[in-house]
Amino acid sequence: MIAPSTRCACSTKFGIYGGPAGRHVAALLEAVRAPILTTLHTILASPSDTQRAAMDDLVCLSSRIVTMSEHGASLLRGRYGVSASLIDVVPHGIPDVPVDPNAKAQIGLSGRRVILTFGLLSPDKGIEHVIGALAAIAARFPNVTYLVMGATHRTFSRTTGSATATVSNVTAERLGVTDHVRFVDRFLSQDEVVRALAAATST
Repeated sequence: MIAPSTRCACSTKFGIYGGPAGRHVAALLEAVRAPILTTLHTILASPSDTQRAAMDDLVCLSSRIVTMSEHGASLLRGRYGVSASLIDVVPHGIPDVPVDPNAKAQIGLSGRRVILTFGLLSPDKGIEHVIGALAAIAARFPNVTYLVMGATHRTFSRTTGSATATVSNVTAERLGVTDHVRFVDRFLSQDEVVRALAAATST
């Protein structure tokens, strides 16, 4: 018998695992002998057949399902038929970052207004929209810098390459705003994320 306190935590996002829609994760979870707690980062309102099958596998194999929003919980109940008693909502959130007057200097952006995007990067993050607006923003705030930090999501890295390539449709070079964009194309430590957040929230 497995003790209730013994759990396997599984964090999922489509495309990370192999097989159709990452369905190979089910083979891994079927071999686990502990109760499985699954955190869902992506809950599709209109999944393909393979995506639905992958989600159904996860739901069947999980003792509890964690989602990061009430909307996600609603989708699980209504679209996927998951019992409300199996769902917990834990908001995504960010660290509670104190105001730090030295934060910008610590990342080499003293005197700049900082706009920040961070995390695993992909074409659906809206980066190209911010870059497309930078010329107008810089006209009003000449000291603005758009800081894009994080490695490209592995699902897209095979086809889109680096973080810079994810905004290839509207490039900073073509729009003449390269002086206002900085890419940090790699995985980040928690301390780096906190410093960047402090810089973006500081006046």
